[in-house]
Amino acid sequence: MFNRSKKNLNINREWKEKNKQYLKELQNFLDKADNIFDKELKQKIIGQMFLCDEILTKLAEDKFKEFYKLGYKDAKNE
Repeated sequence: MFNRSKKNLNINREWKEKNKQYLKELQNFLDKADNIFDKELKQKIIGQMFLCDEILTKLAEDKFKEFYKLGYKDAKNE
């Protein structure tokens, strides 16, 4: 989940992109969105959902980093 480099902490997104439940629900959402006949409305709804997903992903990754750094610091102090 984490790749450490010099003073830089990168998170790979496999935690999300390979999550079967997440992918199932995403596909379910997209299948339902396909039933929207107004193309402009459909694009706005899908776009908004992806913006929300991006923000939620960033929040989760920031927490991952925070807890990783805290655990790394605590382990170093032991």
